Amino acid sequence: MKMSKSDPNIELYYWRDPTGKEVDFIVKKGLKVKQLIQVCWDVGDWNTKKGELKSLVKAMTEFKLRQGFVITADYDGEERINNGTIKFISLYRWLLSHNVEGRLRQKQKLL
Repeated sequence: MKMSKSDPNIELYYWRDPTGKEVDFIVKKGLKVKQLIQVCWDVGDWNTKKGELKSLVKAMTEFKLRQGFVITADYDGEERINNGTIKFISLYRWLLSHNVEGRLRQKQKLL
């Protein structure tokens, strides 16, 4: 599935390993995995957080990435796990950082 009209080489995938661990979004550019993104509404529940992070760390190891992201409802933070970093970012901040809000306003003006 294509992710960006501005860069046709960027693709978005879902990942699952043979044991059932999954990552919600894998961002690829060409043949290289560039980013791993989990989506978790509430990381306040330890069991949910543990499962999400376990899968993300496994994928980080498999794709040789030192950073993974978890998009949350309202939590921002960072944790070091093994040799990598997990960045938690609230959906609102993630949308702003990708200028989604500005693009939506532009589309509304066109309509």
